[in-house]
Amino acid sequence: MNDDVATLSHTSDIDGVGAAALVRMRYRMPLSNMFFTGYSAEEVSKAEERLGRLYRRGLLLFITDLVPESDAVPIYERIVKNVNANGGKVVFLDHHPWSSEAAKRIAARCLFATFGENRKMCATELVRRYLRLNGAFARKFARIVHHSDFYIQLDEKSQGRLVKQYAMHIAGVNAGRSYDAKLRRLRHMVAVIDSRRLIDGEISDGARRFEALNSKRIESILRNNYMIAGRIAVAFSKQVDSTDACMALIREKKAEVGIVVNLDHSKASIRSVGRSVVGLANAMGGGGHPRASAFNIRMSDFHSFKTSRDKQRFVAFVESKAKRAGLI
Repeated sequence: MNDDVATLSHTSDIDGVGAAALVRMRYRMPLSNMFFTGYSAEEVSKAEERLGRLYRRGLLLFITDLVPESDAVPIYERIVKNVNANGGKVVFLDHHPWSSEAAKRIAARCLFATFGENRKMCATELVRRYLRLNGAFARKFARIVHHSDFYIQLDEKSQGRLVKQYAMHIAGVNAGRSYDAKLRRLRHMVAVIDSRRLIDGEISDGARRFEALNSKRIESILRNNYMIAGRIAVAFSKQVDSTDACMALIREKKAEVGIVVNLDHSKASIRSVGRSVVGLANAMGGGGHPRASAFNIRMSDFHSFKTSRDKQRFVAFVESKAKRAGLI
């Protein structure tokens, strides 16, 4: 095992897990050197605390599929500085738009960094190409992840089902568990993929369990939601598959944009069937892709959405930002 390589990747989708898996496939480092985080400063800080134990001379750290949002920029900057100060190097491979501040403070200090809106390559594909993993399995897996990350239909139904299972399992992993429990299950996914399998019993069982809960929560979302100018549907829920939930809102309400607030993790997901939602996400302090973006929420500003009045106040806030972003 190569103890001199580590990864920090996105916790919320198969692109983050897949990117980390390909790094392990190339460098054979232990699973204990693999960490995952969301976008918020709080989540990145938890990962940094554990990652910091690995700082030593010669560490090669891969950071993949992560957007340094404004509050988290100083944390990523500190991570890169600490790795460099100990004689190590950082490779940052992302496919989301970055702010000029993030580019200046983080990317410029890396051995190699790539970022920006990229419809041709998800993070897993970026890793595959950077590491020159040209084997049949790596190519096939990266293609599956790419279709998943950009919501492109796969020709083979079995692979489409696999993408669904990945999404359900990872959503279940992120449903109210401790950070260490999430790490164990995400590392298990990495191990499965690294062994040249696409799925195993733990992943399929986890997907099945969460899919049933997911369906019930989407039914509740469709009964309780808010509309903005007849174009944007907003709903609130505990952990749910964000794409499923947003797209169900869009279909049911005949909306252009669906927004689902995740009450478990203080963030909101935005999906669109046509209009770019990056401007709205940026206005809310987040970011992402034209049809799939997200932003974090300071729950205390809305009393954790305990009443309908709190929710209505949030919807009004979103409406004001949507107007400025030109969505309504």
